[in-house]
Amino acid sequence: MSDEREDVRGPEGAAGDAPAPAIEAAGAGEQVEAYEEDWYRSLKALAERRQVVGDGDRVEAEPTPRPATGPWAVADARAPELGGTGQGAETIEEEVAPVEGAALVEGAALVEEPWIGSEEPSVVDASPDAPVDEQVPDGADGATTPEMETWVGERGPVQELAPVHDAEADEGLSPEADAAPGPSEPWEPRPEGDADGFQELEAVGEPELVGADEVGSEGGEALAEGPSLSSTDPQERRRALGSLGAGDLSDSDAERVAALLLDPDTELRRLALELLGRRPERLQPAALLQVLQDPADDVRALAVELVVRRDPHDLEPLLPLVAAKAWPATHRTVLEHLPEVVASSQIDAERLGRLLDAVGRMEPPPGDEERPFLSRLAHAIGIGRLVDASGGPDERRLGAVRLLAEDRSPSVLRALASMGGDPAEEIRRAATVAIGLLAEQQPEATGVADRPPSAPNDEEEAERIASLARALQDDDATVRHLALSGLAGLDRGAIVSWVHDTIRAGDAGERALAASTAQVLRLVEGAADILDAAAGLPADARHSLVEALRSFVMPPNQLAGLLLQVREPVRAEAIHMLWRVGGQPMLPHLRGYLDDPSESVRSAVLEVFAESGDPAAAEVAQQILVNDSSPSVRTRAVRVLARTPGAPPANAVVRALSDPDADVRAIAIESLPDAGRPEALDVLVSSLSDPDERVRRAAAQRLAARGDDPDVVWSALRVAPEAGRGEIVAAFERARPGSLTNVALTRLRSPEEDERVLAVEVAGWGTSAGCVEGAIQALLDPTAPVRRAAAVALGRLRDPAAAKALGKALGDPDPEVRVGVVRALGVIDDEAVLGFLVSALNDPDGRVREVTSQVLTEWSSPAVAKRLAGVLAVPSLRDAATDLLTRIGAPAVELLIEVLMQHNPAVTPTVGELLRRIAAPGEFLSRLEAVEPERRLRGIEALGAIGGPEAIEALLRSVSDPDERIRVRVAQLLAEVHDARAREALVVLTRDPVPGVIAAAQEALSRLGADGDRAA
Repeated sequence: MSDEREDVRGPEGAAGDAPAPAIEAAGAGEQVEAYEEDWYRSLKALAERRQVVGDGDRVEAEPTPRPATGPWAVADARAPELGGTGQGAETIEEEVAPVEGAALVEGAALVEEPWIGSEEPSVVDASPDAPVDEQVPDGADGATTPEMETWVGERGPVQELAPVHDAEADEGLSPEADAAPGPSEPWEPRPEGDADGFQELEAVGEPELVGADEVGSEGGEALAEGPSLSSTDPQERRRALGSLGAGDLSDSDAERVAALLLDPDTELRRLALELLGRRPERLQPAALLQVLQDPADDVRALAVELVVRRDPHDLEPLLPLVAAKAWPATHRTVLEHLPEVVASSQIDAERLGRLLDAVGRMEPPPGDEERPFLSRLAHAIGIGRLVDASGGPDERRLGAVRLLAEDRSPSVLRALASMGGDPAEEIRRAATVAIGLLAEQQPEATGVADRPPSAPNDEEEAERIASLARALQDDDATVRHLALSGLAGLDRGAIVSWVHDTIRAGDAGERALAASTAQVLRLVEGAADILDAAAGLPADARHSLVEALRSFVMPPNQLAGLLLQVREPVRAEAIHMLWRVGGQPMLPHLRGYLDDPSESVRSAVLEVFAESGDPAAAEVAQQILVNDSSPSVRTRAVRVLARTPGAPPANAVVRALSDPDADVRAIAIESLPDAGRPEALDVLVSSLSDPDERVRRAAAQRLAARGDDPDVVWSALRVAPEAGRGEIVAAFERARPGSLTNVALTRLRSPEEDERVLAVEVAGWGTSAGCVEGAIQALLDPTAPVRRAAAVALGRLRDPAAAKALGKALGDPDPEVRVGVVRALGVIDDEAVLGFLVSALNDPDGRVREVTSQVLTEWSSPAVAKRLAGVLAVPSLRDAATDLLTRIGAPAVELLIEVLMQHNPAVTPTVGELLRRIAAPGEFLSRLEAVEPERRLRGIEALGAIGGPEAIEALLRSVSDPDERIRVRVAQLLAEVHDARAREALVVLTRDPVPGVIAAAQEALSRLGADGDRAA
C-alpha cells in the first residue's frame, strides 16, 4: 500500500505523507486511535443519515399516492428533473458525503475528530505501533472463554426479495423518470490499489432505505408449498410431521425427522420418536444417546423403545437407566424390555455386575409393579448365576437378592434363607421370608401317607435330570453309561421340558449342558428351542447349540419349518444358521421367506443366496429389486447383483437408476462394476442430473475415482447441470486435490464467457490461495456474469484476504454484482467487513440496500464482537459506542448477541440495555420456539442480558430444553435472578441426566446461597 494517504479531515488539515500515530481531538486534548475513530465515524455517518431520513421535513403527498417502499422511495429523493420531489437532496454531489473506507484497513491514516459525548481521557495507548487489542484495559474481556472466542454462528442464505413494483404508480411517471439514470462515463474496472478501505460512493439522491418488514406481497415472495419441519411455528412443524407420517418414511425423511429430536417442543420430540419407530436403523447412535438424556420422561421412554427396536441385543444403553426410578415411564419401559435384551445377548461377568449394582441402587426398593419384570429378568440371567452373585459386594448382593426374591424353588429359598445374618436390613427381611416359605413347603406328617408315590416333585425331578446330564460329561465311561441308563428310564417328556426351560432361562453353561443332552438323546423335539436360543447368542457362544442342531440330521424342509417357532427378532440370524447347518439343499426351502413381512428376514434370505454362489442368487436379487417394498432390501439386492458372477450389471444399474428411492439409485452408482469402461462414463454423467443430491454426489465420486484426465471431467462439468457441479468439484478435490481447480485457473482467461464463468465457479470450490486470487481477478472481468460468479465464489471461499477487493467491488456498475459482493462480505470474519457493509447501505440501488440490511441483521463476526466488547468496556468510549449502535437499530442485534457470547460480565449490562432499546423482547422470546438449538441459545443469551419478568419466565421454561448447552446456560443465568422460583428450577436441574447440567445447577444454587448470606 502506498504511504500517501487521502486527506480525510477536510480543509482544516491534511494527513499528507507524515505518519500520525495519535492526534489530539479538538477541544478535548484526547488521543484517539485511528481504527476506532474512522470505524465510529462510519457508523455515525450512517446513524445521522437515518436520523435525517426519519426526522426531516416531509413534502405533501402527490395526488397519486406513492408507496413508501420500492422504486418510488428512490425516485422521491431524485432531482425534480428526474421525476422526483427533490426532498432531502440539493445536488447529486452534495446529497451524500463520501463514506471513507480506510478506517477499517490495517495501516489506515489517523484522523482528528472527537468522540460524541466523550469527555474522559482516552485510555488508548499512545504508542503508534501498539496493537488495538493491547490497548484495551486489563479485564475488559477477561471473562471471554476460548470456546466462545472461536465460535462462529451458522446462518442460512439471505432470502432474495424481488424489487417492489407498483404498476398503477407507473402511470403517473414521466418518460424522463422511466429511464434509469446511467453512469455519466463508461465504467472501467479500477486498477489494483486505486482505493484504500471504504469505497467512496456517489449516491444519486438520498434514497429511503427499504426495510425487510416494509416489502409487501407484491415483492415476489414465494408461497410455501406446505407445512415445513423448519418452521418457527410448532403447529406447522406438527402438521409437517403428520404429512410425513401419512406415507412411507424414506431414508431422507427419516433424517429430517431425526433433526426434530432436539426440537424445543416436547410433543414434537415425542411424535418424531414415534415416527422413527418405523425406521429405527436410520438413527445414529450419537442421536440415540442424546435423546436418552432428554429431560422429558415420556420422550426418554419412547427413546428406550427405539433403542430396543434398533438393536434388540444391545444392553449397554439400558444399563444406566435401570436405577432411574426418578423417571417412572422410562424406568418401566426399561424393565419391560430388559429381560428380552438380556436373554438375547451374551452378558459377561462385568456387565452382569453392573446390572446387579443398578438393581441394588433402586430407591425406593422395587414395588409390586416392578417385581414381575425382575422375576423375568432373573430367569433371563440364569438362577445359578444369581445365586453365585448373592455373595458379592453390598449393592451387587442386594441386586441379586431382589431378582431372586420372587423365585420359590427350594434351592433359591435355601440360598436366601442362609443370609439371615447379612448387614443389609432388606436382605435380612428376604431371608426371613425365605425361611417361612421353606417351612410351608415341608409336607405335614398327616399328609405323607396320602401323597401318591408316583407323583414326584417337579423341581426335584429337574434337579435329578440336571445331575444325570452333568454325569454324561464325566471322564469315566462307566459313569457316563450309568447316567445314560438313568436318563433312559425317565419320562422323555420331562427331559424335553427340562431342556426347554434350561435353554430359555439358564446361563451359558446350563444352555450348553441342555444342548449336549439333547444331542446325546436325539431330542429332536428341542430343536426349535435350540435354534431360537442359538440365534440370540454371539457367534462365539453358540457352538454347542449349533452342534446339537447339526447332530439331529433333520431333512431340509423340517429345518426350514423350525423358523416358524423362532422369535421374530432373531429369525434373520436363524436363517443364516440353518444355511450353515443344512447347506445348499436349504436354499429352495428358504426362498419362500422372501415374502416374510420382516425386512431383516428377507434380507437374510438374499444374503444366504449371495453367499452360496448359487446361480439363482441373481434371479432372487432381480426379483427383490422389482417387487420388494423396502428400499433397504432393494439396496442389498443391487449390491448382490453387482458382485454376483454372471449377473447383468449394466441392466441391473439401469433398473436401479429408475428406482423411486434415492438411496437405491445412489447405491447403484456406487456398486457399478467396471466403472472405467467408456459406457460407464455415460451412466455417471447422466446421473449428475439426478434430482437427489446423494445420487449426484455418488456419481461425482465415481467420476473422481476413475483417474481420467481432468480435461475429460471438465468436459463432463460443461454438460452437467449447475446443481451437480459442486458435488463433482468437491469430490475431485478430495480425491485428487488441486487437479480440477488447476484446470479451472488456466481457463480464467478463455475468450468464451461461459468457460470463464465455469472456471470461476470451480475455483470457488478450491482450497488454495490461487483459487482466491483467481476469483479476485475475476471481479475485474469485462462481463457481468463472470463478476457475479466471482462474488459467489469468494463468498464460498470465505477468505479474509478477499475483503478489500470485495469492498472495491461495491462500486461495480451492475447491481446484481453488488448484491453478490454484499452477501460474500457477510460471511467473511474480518474487522474491515463492517465498514464496507455500512457503506453499502448508501447504495443507489434499493435491492442492494435491502440485502445489505438483511446481511447486517443476521451478521455475527466473532472478531468484530470481541473488539466491540473491548470498546464497550472502556468508560470513555462506551457512551459514544452505545449511542451509535442505538441509532443503527435492528441490524446491530446479532452483533450485540455475539458480544454476549464472549461472556464478558463487564459489558453484559450495557449490551442488555442496548438490546432493550433497539428490539422488543418478543423477538427473542420467539427464538425459543426455533428448531435450531443455536438460535434458541442466542435468544437465551439476549433475554438473560435484558432481564425483566418476561425474561425470567422464559428462563424458567427453558430448564426442559433438549439441548444440554441451553440448560447449562439457563442454570448460570438463574444464579443472577432474585426470584424464589429460580431456586426451585435449579433444584429440578440437579436431577438432570447430564452431569454438566447438574454441576452448573449446583454451582448456581451455591451462588444464590452465598448472595443470600451477604444480603442477610
